[in-house]
Amino acid sequence: MKNFLKINGLVAATFCPMNDDFSLNLEPINNYALRLISIGIKGVYINGTTGEGLNLNFDERIRLAEEWIKYKSENFKILINVTSDSIEISSKLGSHAQLIGADAISATTPLSYSSNSLETLIHYFKKISLSANDLPFYFYHIPSVSKCPYSIIDILKEFKSKKIDFAGIKYTSNDLMQLQQCIDLYGGEIEIFNGFDEILLSGLVFGLKSGIGSTYNYMSCVYDKIISQFNASNLKSARRNQIFSVKVVEILLKHGGAIRAGKEIMNLLDFNLGPTRFPSDKFQYEESTQLKHELNQIGFFDEILIKH
Repeated sequence: MKNFLKINGLVAATFCPMNDDFSLNLEPINNYALRLISIGIKGVYINGTTGEGLNLNFDERIRLAEEWIKYKSENFKILINVTSDSIEISSKLGSHAQLIGADAISATTPLSYSSNSLETLIHYFKKISLSANDLPFYFYHIPSVSKCPYSIIDILKEFKSKKIDFAGIKYTSNDLMQLQQCIDLYGGEIEIFNGFDEILLSGLVFGLKSGIGSTYNYMSCVYDKIISQFNASNLKSARRNQIFSVKVVEILLKHGGAIRAGKEIMNLLDFNLGPTRFPSDKFQYEESTQLKHELNQIGFFDEILIKH
C-alpha cells in the first residue's frame, strides 16, 4: 500500500476562480490560499467537483495545479483530482501532479463510463495510479455524480485482489452502511476522508479523522467546533453545530447547489472568485441579495465572523 497522508482535520475542496467572461483567473489564489492556511485548513483538493474540474480544459487544469502547488508545505497538502473521460488525459494529469510535487492524486469513475466490465474500470484506476507511482492515490467515491453501476465494495474488493496500490477514499456518500464495510475491508490500511460536510459528525463516529468539503472554504470554524466537541464527548453541542451546517446546505440547494451558491458566498465574503462556468447560470443581483438574506436569517455571517 502507498503511504497515505494521515491528515487530521479539514481539507478544502477549492472553487475555481474565473473572470466574468468565464476565463480562468489565477490572481485571487494567493489571497485564497493564504486565508485557508491562516484558518487552519490542512490542505486543498483542487480540480474536483467543487473546482469544476470537468468543465476545465487540460491546460487550465495544469495551470491551476501549478499555481496551487506554490503554497504546499508540510502542514498544507495539495491533492489533485485527475478524473477525465479520457484515460490518457487522466494519466497525463497524474504524471504532471507528480512532476510538480503534489502530495496526492485522486479520481472517480469517468462520467461517460458505460462498460459493463468491472475489470475495465479497475484497469482505468490502475493506469491512473501508475501515472503518479510515487504519490498516494485516493479513489473519489461520489455515486450521485459518477453513476457508477458497481458498489464501492465491489470496487475495493477488486482493488484488493488485483493489488491496486491506493491510499484511501474520498467518501462522498450518505450510505453509512457501505462506509462501515469499507473500514472493515481495509481496516487501518487506508485513509478515508468524509466527503459530505453535512454529515461530518457521522464520519467522526465511525472513526474518520478528516474531511474534504466545499463549505470548509468559508465556514471551517463550525466544523472545527464539531471535531473538538466530538473529541470532548460533547455530542449535544456537536449535533447543534452539525444542524447549523445542514441549514446552510439547505440554502445552497435552493440556489443551485454547493458549487454555484458556495462560490457566490465566497464572492459575498469579498474573495471575488467570479461565476461558475456554463451550464450554470450567473448569479444576478436580486438572487445574490436573497441568498444573503436567507443566510442572515440563520445567523450565518455572525457565526463565521466570530472566528474568521
